[in-house]
Amino acid sequence: MIPELHQWDVVKVRINPEDRDEHPAVIISPEELCGEIKKTKLNVLYGTTQRPGDAPRAHEVVLNGADGLEHSTLVGCAYFY
Repeated sequence: MIPELHQWDVVKVRINPEDRDEHPAVIISPEELCGEIKKTKLNVLYGTTQRPGDAPRAHEVVLNGADGLEHSTLVGCAYFY
């Protein structure tokens, strides 16, 4: 069964097919694409674990437990206009 996906959901994905671990990602595709069962790809913003002492840069936002994540996560928005 494929879970129902929505814009702004936080999901786990592999950034590269050879990655061992999944990373959090925020879905940015519009609702009409998220609900289209024939679509095999959606646009997302990838996240990485925020290491102690790492401050977010100007193009990053921090997601945390309030967003359903176990660890503080930096989400890069540099290529999202």
